[in-house]
Amino acid sequence: MRVFGNALALLNTIWLILYAVFHLTGLYNSGYCLSSYVQFGNNGYLLFLGADELRDMIQWFWIGLLVWSLLVIFVTSFLVWWLPRKYIMMNDKILVSSSLRH
Repeated sequence: MRVFGNALALLNTIWLILYAVFHLTGLYNSGYCLSSYVQFGNNGYLLFLGADELRDMIQWFWIGLLVWSLLVIFVTSFLVWWLPRKYIMMNDKILVSSSLRH
């Protein structure tokens, strides 16, 4: 399991570095990447919208993703804080009960 986790972390790191390099070099600004050719093949199209129009279209998606990611952070933080306490309390009860038997 540890090997799988390390391999997944390594692949994720490589993916993020490649994405950053491709974005920095402008690879995603080509006509191929801006079009829907990947999805629709020869029936693809290129979207010619300005930044203001695009901002109005995706603003609520960004807000939703921000709220969702904050929710995940808070739930994960709560679980990381709460679960070890429960585990420690459970082990303390076992240790106390086993020490009382002797």
